[in-house]
Amino acid sequence: MDRILALYGKDRLYMERLFLYFSHCDSPFRLQQFQSVEAIEDFSEKREIHVLLSTERLLLSGVKHPVYLSETPPEKDSSGPHEIYRYRSGSEILRELCRLYGEERRAPIEKDGRAKLYTVFSPIGRSGKTSLSLSLAKTLSASMHTLLLSFEETAGPASFYRGKEGSLTEALYYFKEGKLNALRLNSLCYPLEHAGFSVLPPVRNPEDLSALSASELADFTELLLSSSGFDAVVLDTDPLVSRIAPIFPLSERVLIPVREDACSRRKLSQFIHYLEYSSLLGRPERFVKLLLPLTEGEDPASIAALPESLLSDFTLSLAKRCLLSPEEELLFQEAEEEETEEYEASEREDEEISLPLSEKLSESPEEVSEIDLCRGL
Repeated sequence: MDRILALYGKDRLYMERLFLYFSHCDSPFRLQQFQSVEAIEDFSEKREIHVLLSTERLLLSGVKHPVYLSETPPEKDSSGPHEIYRYRSGSEILRELCRLYGEERRAPIEKDGRAKLYTVFSPIGRSGKTSLSLSLAKTLSASMHTLLLSFEETAGPASFYRGKEGSLTEALYYFKEGKLNALRLNSLCYPLEHAGFSVLPPVRNPEDLSALSASELADFTELLLSSSGFDAVVLDTDPLVSRIAPIFPLSERVLIPVREDACSRRKLSQFIHYLEYSSLLGRPERFVKLLLPLTEGEDPASIAALPESLLSDFTLSLAKRCLLSPEEELLFQEAEEEETEEYEASEREDEEISLPLSEKLSESPEEVSEIDLCRGL
């Protein structure tokens, strides 16, 4: 069913311009503009209004999420309807609405307010880091509000980020100037409705990452984890140990895709020696070595888009065994059951017979066996 985004305000010129801008944007909402409170009430008796965006503080029956367009930047702990500063750009307002209400969220997991960081790093080139990052972000988004972030100097796939106004470049600039806050940070993140997670587009130029030292980059990451409002952050990285090493202690898991050739084994051995020498190994269970089930020439973007691909099944097993807490796994299982039911229903409609995802997993235990803790190397 369509989610109704209703617009109302006494400043009719402003609301008409906002409505016109929204109507030319790709969003998960069906737009409806009203000229009076009575018209809103009459409409809501027949159809639920998912979001009411208004310059007035309105709490009406039949409106699921009232949002107030405030004249001043909203206070962090203000009561009443959710507030958005009306003098932000139209794209920033719509982006925040999509992030908050674009899809139904499960009940949030009880946590300390800090997102869990899953860093995907490998000293070995072409080991599948980006492919794993995309697949993991999609897998975690079934039960967690997930952000995909890349610290690669040349990150892809570019189709995810083309045409976006904000990026990691702006976030790093604001951080360097001491002006990065939760409001600015969230305005730079974009929800990918087709994938189920959000992204902070990568730097526009490779030099932008070099503007921060390794320790400053770790401080930026900590600020993002503590103030972004996400449950999980998946970080894709370059194979530059000196840049990424200070982020390892912030990570819930450091996932290390590897290859089986002799040269890759030597690089991995040298990397482990570095961890031990620098005292970064700390908790050995934090580091997880992975041999991904990739086929030569696979497109990373297409891998994340296929829920039944070999890598997706592998990532699903990885999440269940090594990443999720019991509470998170319970939510994950509920989401998986719903997905399986929808999948089976669609298959019945097409009069086709296909195994549900859970059965396919049980038939491929050899994929799970590739997961190995770094301390066992």
